[in-house]
Amino acid sequence: MSEYQSYNCFHKEMRTSLDTSQYKTQVSEFITCNVTNTEQMQDLIPQTIKTFGRLDVMINNAGIAEPIPFTADKQHSWKKVIDIDLSAVILGTQLAMDHFTALNQSGVIVNCGSLAGLYVQGLQPVYAAAKSGVVHFTRSIAAGIKLLNLQDKIRVNVVCPTFTQTGMLDHAKRLMNVSDNVLDIAPLEWVVDGFMKAVEDVSLNGEIIRITGKHKVDVFKPRL
Repeated sequence: MSEYQSYNCFHKEMRTSLDTSQYKTQVSEFITCNVTNTEQMQDLIPQTIKTFGRLDVMINNAGIAEPIPFTADKQHSWKKVIDIDLSAVILGTQLAMDHFTALNQSGVIVNCGSLAGLYVQGLQPVYAAAKSGVVHFTRSIAAGIKLLNLQDKIRVNVVCPTFTQTGMLDHAKRLMNVSDNVLDIAPLEWVVDGFMKAVEDVSLNGEIIRITGKHKVDVFKPRL
């Protein structure tokens, strides 16, 4: 199965599982997009505006883990991890900022980091590097927004979840040969709460929203 076919299968599954019949107006739209393709990324915001009239929030959420251990990766598949987990986040952030500033419009950008971006991850070094890049990029962009005196219009935060119940968790358990009871797993609902906090809390700009089984949802303050 090609990547394009797998994208379409995923979208069909999501359309089937997401019940929007309770709403009187359209609340969702599924658009096939390869986040490593600049032209497809550039088309996302116009398509969103065509459907919903405006863009208020941009969430850069696409991500993959390293498929095999780094020392066994002779085909350099780790490059795709950087392309999707970091480079695409940078591009999505730039496109959203360009849109908001061009229209002199308020907006929120939320980037998906990971707990792996805050702590050492011996089995996923490239994934950890990409996610730590997302964290530092987000904080740096927020600092730049303040220098431009745009902090009252544009906010950007990063959400850093621990393991949660997704396909990536199944891959991690196979790679580490461990079971759920030895992993710090947070309910998916907490991750949703973390993203909502990043969007709705107007006091947050350039902040790290950490999500763990121990701390639940909190604002993480790095030492540096």
